[in-house]
Amino acid sequence: MHQRHLPSLLQFFRNHRRDEQAAVFNSAKGMTGLISDMTNGLRIAISEDKASDDQVREEMASMNSMLQSNSLEEIRQKLGKTIDLVTQVTQKRQERYETQLQSMVERVRSLRADLIALREKVDLDALTRLYNRGAFDAVLTRQTDYSFLSGQTMSLIMLDLDDFKHINDNNGHRAGDLVLRKVADTLIREFPRRNDFVARYGGEEFVIILVDIVSEEHSSIAKRLLEAIRSLNIVYEGTNIQVTASIGISAFRPEDTAEILLKRADEALYQAKQDDRNRAVVALD
Repeated sequence: MHQRHLPSLLQFFRNHRRDEQAAVFNSAKGMTGLISDMTNGLRIAISEDKASDDQVREEMASMNSMLQSNSLEEIRQKLGKTIDLVTQVTQKRQERYETQLQSMVERVRSLRADLIALREKVDLDALTRLYNRGAFDAVLTRQTDYSFLSGQTMSLIMLDLDDFKHINDNNGHRAGDLVLRKVADTLIREFPRRNDFVARYGGEEFVIILVDIVSEEHSSIAKRLLEAIRSLNIVYEGTNIQVTASIGISAFRPEDTAEILLKRADEALYQAKQDDRNRAVVALD
């Protein structure tokens, strides 16, 4: 690929992923409504089922009492009535379930259409043009909820540039800003899938949310990312700036909240810093 095409490609990836994540971000209210409808529907169904079951139970008890009678005609009439009642209850229950199911299918289809159609933007970091901390916090919370409900795998990467203060002190803050933009561009290239979510967490720290990733891939992802950052050729006013990073990675567990997952990834990052930096630590799953 010709070098002059790279900026356009990077911008394409940014805009494409931003649109997809914006759709998720702005559709959360619709998803909340869907879950609320499902909950209410289940509550109503349980209540109606209980009332129907009580009615059938009473009819069966009456039928048992009738069996003690010597009148075959009375037993026959009672049996016919009981069969009619059970048939009606079963049919109504089936119709109600089919109606509720169709309603849920239609709502899911509607949400899917929203995910495709929505093109509003979430907040971006002014320097790197990645998503900012606020956007990350919102998406992380919703993604952990979704992973819990759907069983979709999810991993969180926290990345912190090593000795960034040294870069600012020795080369100036403009050089530091250049480094941050170059790292942001690298993250865009390394995680181009539409469901990958890359954000600037603050200062020289970045976060990446990955879905449909298994734990066995963590080491290879970390190795690739560390090498990509080490290989950056950053020149500012004739000075070559070498950059390395420390990484913490954690996989989502069903019992996790967003805060717990973030804390575990942050602890892994801290361990990487303690282990002499320029390395990755994967939290035990």
